[in-house]
Amino acid sequence: MYLVSIFKIPVFFALAITTPVVDLTKKNNNWCRPLNVIHCVTVPVFLVFVFGLGQVEIGGQVPLWTVVAAAGALIGTAVLLTSENDKAPKYHYAFAYAGFFVGVVWIYVISMEIVVLLQAVGIVFRISDAILGLTILAWGNGLLDFLANVNIARKGYPRMSISACFGTPCLTLLLGVGIPSIIQLAGTDNVLVLHYSKLMTVLFSGLATSLLSSLGTMIVTRFQSKRFYGGVLLGLYFTFLVVAVLVESGFV
Repeated sequence: MYLVSIFKIPVFFALAITTPVVDLTKKNNNWCRPLNVIHCVTVPVFLVFVFGLGQVEIGGQVPLWTVVAAAGALIGTAVLLTSENDKAPKYHYAFAYAGFFVGVVWIYVISMEIVVLLQAVGIVFRISDAILGLTILAWGNGLLDFLANVNIARKGYPRMSISACFGTPCLTLLLGVGIPSIIQLAGTDNVLVLHYSKLMTVLFSGLATSLLSSLGTMIVTRFQSKRFYGGVLLGLYFTFLVVAVLVESGFV
């Protein structure tokens, strides 16, 4: 455990130095004047490099990140002059918004690294990206949601749990496909070309079967889900998974 703690130090330092945290349960809402002043510089510089703008130069001479750092330093100076060590300023809530956005960016960065790692595993073991996405990546994304939803249902909130079962993948699908598509197509004449394959038929068929069967069953049972139907959905998922893997592997 001691060695693990040592390896965690760089990670915790990177998160602490780039992510402002406003915690209402702590003294002064977790206000730390020196650290929050530093955040005024580190946060914008971190975002510049994450979004691939670290090599951009203004006028071909001045790097963009230096301009951003200078602007952040001015903001940090203003924070330093208008705040106190033992009392959070009125604008402290602004750091909460910044921390939320940076947290999302950190999730994006880590997710990209995980995808690259999975692609490397796929290349080594000759596993296609589709199979990795259907298995390892999907299980990794869904396991925590599954445990959380089960725990919520056991505590007496089944409606909240089943709503999350549909709301979470819906949000992921709409934002995960919508936002990257908008970013890629914005201001360009490019188009997204979708290449048809047998696997796409299996994917859409499995999704449609699950949604339509759930809709029909909920209406018939007056929205009182039974354990039997839970078993049916599990059987449907494993059947879909086996068929999808066989199709992608070329056995079907």
